[in-house]
Amino acid sequence: MLVAGSVDKVRSCKVFQFNGGRLAEYRKRASLTQAQVAEVLETTQQSVARWEAGRTEPTISMLCTLADFYAVTLDEFIGRTVPDDPSVEVAPPEREFRMSASDLPKIAKAIRTITSAAGTLEALLPTQAP
Repeated sequence: MLVAGSVDKVRSCKVFQFNGGRLAEYRKRASLTQAQVAEVLETTQQSVARWEAGRTEPTISMLCTLADFYAVTLDEFIGRTVPDDPSVEVAPPEREFRMSASDLPKIAKAIRTITSAAGTLEALLPTQAP
């Protein structure tokens, strides 16, 4: 349900345009190769290279996974900004997150575990009739 003023707020938001350079920047800050990122995300190095070059764009699901992987919000990850609104409070990050290549196996295992659990939960949920 829309409330008064929400349409104007939506209209004034910065339009999202994927920036592969931002993806490369986060990867390099983490001292990771395209191949290492691809391995954790269970995709190919070529896909990561195409995203970073701006030739293709990751799916929204992959964007969310990438933002989680780099421990940033999706808005921060994609560079989306929302106009200042005093009624909305944004908490500062609680801590800085650093990782190294030695963390990749643990991260990959955690992603596989979460993906498996999500699949199990989805299978347990009753299907809804249209």
